[in-house]
Amino acid sequence: MIWAGFMGALLFAFIHLYGLRFSRLSPGRRGRWMSAAGGISIAYVFLHIKPEMHTLQQTLQEENITFLLEDFHIYAAALFGLLLFYGLEKQAAGKHEHTAVFWFRIHVAVFALYNALIGYLLVHGGQENTAELALYVFALSLHFISSDQALRDYHPDEYDHEGRWLLAGSVLAGYAAGLLGSVPPLIEALLFGTVAGALILTVLREELPSEKESHFLSFLAGALLYAALLVMIF
Repeated sequence: MIWAGFMGALLFAFIHLYGLRFSRLSPGRRGRWMSAAGGISIAYVFLHIKPEMHTLQQTLQEENITFLLEDFHIYAAALFGLLLFYGLEKQAAGKHEHTAVFWFRIHVAVFALYNALIGYLLVHGGQENTAELALYVFALSLHFISSDQALRDYHPDEYDHEGRWLLAGSVLAGYAAGLLGSVPPLIEALLFGTVAGALILTVLREELPSEKESHFLSFLAGALLYAALLVMIF
């Protein structure tokens, strides 16, 4: 599992550095691939992320590891992650020229932290075997392709020269931190919830193509095939 996680971290780093070549596909091919990726991401959210959040919340309650919101730790963290990333995207989209560099640094810094959490979860994400880890890596790889494209749309020059290198390094740093140790269960659960909220937002905003670019059959095929894999493995 350690080596499988390391290969996953390397794949994430590679996607950050070179995954933008995906944007060079023709609009028709790109729309089909994005529709399939959107279907896979939706299946991942509903059949893995949401059940995992419920399981983590139950575990915290059973072990009496609670603080303030006793029944809602994971869900509050997910809401925080969603609101945080939505706010950043709104600020980045409405930036003025004199604040562009500032918002680029804020945007990429938060995404770097997000990437580090995802790298950490390669080690402490609860995957029990290589197949589960492979599904995690596959779904997050598609997620990174679309989120990187959104970052590049907001900050094209800065992202190409600086941002992609920072994101690639942060996911490797997060994986290395996971190998060195772990945080308390409550903090780990809150980190997972924050990542889940950010992932749900990205799926709904970036990975579901617009009506003119969408291909329903590709979306349906991606959702059903990935759902079948999740059911078979979990």
